[in-house]
Amino acid sequence: MGQQNRAPGAANWGHWADIPQAEVWEAVALSLGFEPKQLPGIDWRPIRGDIFDDCPEEFRLRLDKAERCVEAGTLKIAVAGYALRTFKVRLADLRTWAESLRTPWSMPNDFPSHAPVELKPSLAVAGALLADDGKSLSLTANAAAVPAIQATAIKGSWTPERRKELLKEFRLLGGTRPDERGKKGKRGALAELGRNAGVDKDTLADQLDKALKEKHKAEIWAQLHTAE
Repeated sequence: MGQQNRAPGAANWGHWADIPQAEVWEAVALSLGFEPKQLPGIDWRPIRGDIFDDCPEEFRLRLDKAERCVEAGTLKIAVAGYALRTFKVRLADLRTWAESLRTPWSMPNDFPSHAPVELKPSLAVAGALLADDGKSLSLTANAAAVPAIQATAIKGSWTPERRKELLKEFRLLGGTRPDERGKKGKRGALAELGRNAGVDKDTLADQLDKALKEKHKAEIWAQLHTAE
């Protein structure tokens, strides 16, 4: 539906199609087809109570379930916030979670979802499908081979920014330092992050260690410039 034909308050899917993540409350509003900032009943300056007290009951019920599942860890977060509703989630992850509930949520057709990996390979994965002799292999790879292909493609794509983002996710998952191999929490965080990123644990630990060193250097550099 084009933006000019949208009903008042309806989600602008042309806008959200290019935004991979949103705050929990925004994602819940979108799951009902509402543009978040135009959610019916929202009160940005409530005299008392909550800003969502006058919003549709279905929105409030969905938000409550999403917040509880974020707290329980069954709804995966992308970035922590100051309150459960302001944590950021990937929209496609929220759809997968919502449609896997005992009573699945009905979702708008335009709500983002995870694309099947075998239908539209990324350039990185396509590059990994080249044989050693440089001859191109078929891009309709067996789905079972995709994780290994992705891991191969990832090896040459490490950047300071990517390491920084992985370090944030590592800490959100309960990890502390990647060299503390004897701690249960660290092992679980490293293993889960490795599965999410498609990287083996040893490689991931090395990259997280580099991220910590880069962070430390940046902090020292900032302190030196502040002291000048």
